[in-house]
Amino acid sequence: VSIGDNTYAVKAIGGGAFYDISLNSVVIEDGIETIESEAFWDSDGINKLELPSTLKSIGDRAFTWAYISKLDLPEGLVRIGHNAFNSCGNLKKVTLPSSLTEIGNNVFSNCNNLSVIVSHLQVPFDVDENVFYSNSSATLYVPEGTKAAYEALNGWNKFADIIEGELYEETIDGVIYSYNKTT
Repeated sequence: VSIGDNTYAVKAIGGGAFYDISLNSVVIEDGIETIESEAFWDSDGINKLELPSTLKSIGDRAFTWAYISKLDLPEGLVRIGHNAFNSCGNLKKVTLPSSLTEIGNNVFSNCNNLSVIVSHLQVPFDVDENVFYSNSSATLYVPEGTKAAYEALNGWNKFADIIEGELYEETIDGVIYSYNKTT
C-alpha cells in the first residue's frame, strides 16, 4: 500500500474489515498472511474467492455466509478458525492443503450443498465432529494409503464415503466432469 511517498507491506486483513459489505468477487493478492476474525463476515454476495499462496491463517467466522461454490485453500495455509466458512450454502467443493495443522470447530457446518472434500493431508489429525456438521453425505477424497488413518480419527470418521486417490476434474463444452484415479 502506498500513502504519499511511503510504501507499506500489508500482511493482514483486519477483523471486521469488510463486515456486512456487499461484495461479488474477492481476490486477495500475494503478501497477505492473515485474514482475521470476521473480516468478510456477512458480506453478502461473495461468489468468487481467490486466496493468496502466502496465506497462513484464516480467522474465526472470516467468510461465514459467503455464496462461494468452490473453495481451493492454498498450500501453506496452517490454520482455519472456528466457523470460518460456516453457512456457506452454495459451497459444493473444498480442497484442503497438506500444510494444515489446525481446523477449528464448525468450519464447514451448515454448508448443506457441500458434496466433495479433497484433503491433501498425508498425516491427518483429529478434528471436532462438528467441523463438517451436516456434510456426512459428502465424499471425502484422501491421499493414497491414508484412508485407514482418516477412518480412525474424530471428525473424519463421520464420512460415509472416503476414497483414496486424486480427484480429477476437467471441463468439456461447459460441463465439469469429475473422476477418481488411483495408482
